[in-house]
Order: sequence, then structure tokens, then C-alpha cells
Amino acid sequence: MRFIDASLFANAYEWQFGQTGTAFNPNPTYTFQDTGLQIVRLKVTHVSGCVDTLSKIIDVVPIVQIYIANAFSPNGDGANDTFKMEGLTTGIENFSLTIWNRWGELVYSTKNLDESWDGNYLSKNKSAPEGIYTYLIQFKAPRGRVVKYAGDLQLIR
Repeated sequence: MRFIDASLFANAYEWQFGQTGTAFNPNPTYTFQDTGLQIVRLKVTHVSGCVDTLSKIIDVVPIVQIYIANAFSPNGDGANDTFKMEGLTTGIENFSLTIWNRWGELVYSTKNLDESWDGNYLSKNKSAPEGIYTYLIQFKAPRGRVVKYAGDLQLIR
């Protein structure tokens, strides 16, 4: 985050970022190591020696940022062989991924964020045919917001 001093005629600056960081320039940049409420304090000294302090509480919101592919090719070549959600997923809870064929048959399901679909039916005994499948991804974000993504996925053999 970038912080900007708006005081007038100050010649000394002391920033405190929560319990973990300090800076001594007027407009520092700081990256918090954790999310949640953080206290930021600025102590400035005027050229005449007068000192003033300002404290603010900021909320560092956790970021969940995901990427969902729209195609994969489970052919064993080492490139795009499985389908899964990727990205910044720290703090996700109650994850579920379901994949359905065009007849509404459930072909894959997991509650494990680290698992991926390899293009086989649930039983793992039979490969799913090439075609378009529908996925539904649901999870609870770090602040409790329920997130749902639904879309189409192309399986290429």
C-alpha cells in the first residue's frame, strides 16, 4: 500500500505500520504481512519543532483471485492434463467442484481444493468423451462471503 503525508511544512516523519514496520519518509510504500485491522500511525515534526500524531485503523482485506480454464486435454503430454481452479486461494473454506455432462450426469465431484479432474468419470474406470461439460465451483471466501462460479469447459482428447 502507498501512504501519503498531507501535513504542511514538516521536516521529519515517522510512520508505524501495525506491530511490524516503520518508515521515515513522507510517502512510503508498505506491504502488510497479514490481513485484518491494522493501526497506522504518522508522527510528523514541524520545522519549528512542534510534533503532531495521527492514527488510523485500516482494514487489509484478504484477496481471493482465481483463474478457471475453459479447456483441457487429458492426453498425458504434461500440458493441461487436468482441470482445477488456480490462483490466490488462501483462506477459502467449504470448497466444492462439480462437473456435469450435457445430459445432466455428474461426472466429477470434489471438496478438496488441491484435487483436479483428470477427464475420467467418478469411478475412474472410464474416460469421459471429448465435448463440453458444465462446472460449478462454490466456496466461502475469507470474510464469509459465499462465492459461486459456473461455466462451460471443453474436454479435448
